[in-house]
Amino acid sequence: MKMILSIFLLAAIGPAQESKVIPTTTTPEIDEDKVTVVYLSPGYTTSVRVPDEVNSVMIGNPAIFKAEHSEAEPKLVFLKPITAQPGESNAMITTKSGRSVVLHLVSSGNTANARVDFLVAYHRPKTLL
Repeated sequence: MKMILSIFLLAAIGPAQESKVIPTTTTPEIDEDKVTVVYLSPGYTTSVRVPDEVNSVMIGNPAIFKAEHSEAEPKLVFLKPITAQPGESNAMITTKSGRSVVLHLVSSGNTANARVDFLVAYHRPKTLL
């Protein structure tokens, strides 16, 4: 009986150990002419920080991805895939100052060695003045 239980536990733990996440952070400049690719994975939340307060968040395919925004954290948006299957969609974050951030969301699904953007922290373009 102990042997069967041990085999069952090893079988249950084995696949979980094979799947590794490669956590990354990116700090792009806000540029309304560029699309930022954001890598997501099931079981993880990606935080997107913008320099201004968020006005609205739109997801192209809400059956694959979910976005959350709280007034308590006015400059943060949280994104996550809601399905274990691979998928892609677009998203747009608009700020109260009128800026917009365009995202290309990519979820690898439950695959091994998946890159996941834990934080995407936008910053304003640097000027000479």
